[in-house]
Amino acid sequence: MQRETQDATRIAAYTSVRVNCSTCSRPVALTDNIESSDGHLTHADCKRPQILTAEERALVFVYCSDHAAAHCQSCSESFRFMELGADMIGSGRTNLCPGCRRDLTTQVRAHLFRCVTLPAEIRQKAQEVREAAQRLIKWSQELSDRSDVLIREAEALLLERQKALRTVMARRTATIRWLRKPQDHDYAAALSYLTLIAEAKVAKQLVKQLRRAPMAEFKAKDIFRASGLSLLGISNSHIEKDNQKIAARVALSPLLLVRDVEHGKLVIADGYHRLCAVYRHDEDAVIPSKIV
Repeated sequence: MQRETQDATRIAAYTSVRVNCSTCSRPVALTDNIESSDGHLTHADCKRPQILTAEERALVFVYCSDHAAAHCQSCSESFRFMELGADMIGSGRTNLCPGCRRDLTTQVRAHLFRCVTLPAEIRQKAQEVREAAQRLIKWSQELSDRSDVLIREAEALLLERQKALRTVMARRTATIRWLRKPQDHDYAAALSYLTLIAEAKVAKQLVKQLRRAPMAEFKAKDIFRASGLSLLGISNSHIEKDNQKIAARVALSPLLLVRDVEHGKLVIADGYHRLCAVYRHDEDAVIPSKIV
């Protein structure tokens, strides 16, 4: 773990190259998660330029959930991926040290590329994607307008490597599966929760509306932002069970949501633990839900 921390520190020591994001105009660093189109580089997330890619998050979730994946030098402690904190309101930062709130994303990525539990083929493909992205950034800086052809070639190589990684992952990693509609016990659980925050008559009416409501889809990160709730960690037994279901490709039940218009909040009537498990797997995952 100490070696991984040193590697992460060395990677982070790169200074930002003089290529600016075409969206936020801030410099693009070699450690940033980027997207490229027609030779123009952008951060995948301008607020969190070094965020893990969707593929990296999925790999850490599947292969590294049961052991330490990041070490905080300030706190002298190591943490599993599911134990890391998140700032759901405001900055939206993730992979934070639970103690000092330091961003440990770089440490997680360094661990991923060295983790012995990661199949060699996948680790190689993931590393090739990272190297292709860094090559594109370097060439964009060094070549500028003098060799647009080479920059486009680097861009094409990155897309090719990303496709190769996704192909391998599709064969070997878990995907989140969903039931077509909520189950009866989900409505019962929703009623039990809603009765705590509303009169019984109102709670029953809301559940009736949920049963009649059509299915909808929302991203995990958007549901969290709207609810204002915190992200629970791996120590929660319900989340651990949902993690096991995702890994075993067992279909999860859709969420039941209620809009609290008066307070401008989203109430998760049923599915809070499923939401936490899915968010850890992929914050951009689309979650089927019913909402009233």
